[in-house]
Amino acid sequence: MKKLLTVLMLSMAVVSRGEKIKVMYINHGRVWADKEILHEGTVFSSDAKISWEDDKQVIKIIGFESHNVSIVPVQTLITGKMTTISELLIQKQRLSSRGGVFTNLQSLSAFLYKSIALMNTIWFETGFSLDDNHFFFLQYDRGNETINKRLPFNDHCFCLNDEIYIIDGVSYTPITLAVRLCYYEVEEMRATTITDYLTIKIEPRNICLKFLRPYLSEEYTRDELMEMLEDYCKIQFPDCYFDRDDLLLFCNEVLECK
Repeated sequence: MKKLLTVLMLSMAVVSRGEKIKVMYINHGRVWADKEILHEGTVFSSDAKISWEDDKQVIKIIGFESHNVSIVPVQTLITGKMTTISELLIQKQRLSSRGGVFTNLQSLSAFLYKSIALMNTIWFETGFSLDDNHFFFLQYDRGNETINKRLPFNDHCFCLNDEIYIIDGVSYTPITLAVRLCYYEVEEMRATTITDYLTIKIEPRNICLKFLRPYLSEEYTRDELMEMLEDYCKIQFPDCYFDRDDLLLFCNEVLECK
């Protein structure tokens, strides 16, 4: 099944501010809430000030009112300069996933207004057919050369993947890539610019790998690792778009290689 991009971001507060929460699990060491040492089964307020022994600790909690379970890496609190669970959970959002369709070039242009993190592959679904006579391409400058890269497509969808870094069969990986996204119609010999300036970021991949690595030796499920990774990405890269399906591909790849 194709991994499709949705335009809408789904916002969800997992635990409400001031809610009583219970500790389900702490991976190691001691964690404090308002100077009280937390143990499995301890109940405390999400507004309590949290302190810890080291930045690799993880707390798994459940809200008394919401009954929602959340897994909170201390590293995410540090990254966001947060001191309470409420500060993190009040802003928790799930990343966008499949289902959105760009029905015209204008809607696609309106969406591509900020940086995109490319972890693996991102599919964009359009409202019109793509073929050898109608396709999208990226244009960017490398040194004194202008590179045009036709993007892979399938039916109504086109994608971004690491092929955009391959030039004359040689792969290179810049930290960021400033590109123009264009749509080409062969018969009309017409190129339409969708966006003049789109930044594709590659460095989040290595940063996210470094974030995940300490947790791979512990028995976390893929869903738990994904939850930790999603929250970390939103806090570490607030101005960068992450596609959830792309992040899931990255997470699966990391798990297969651990």
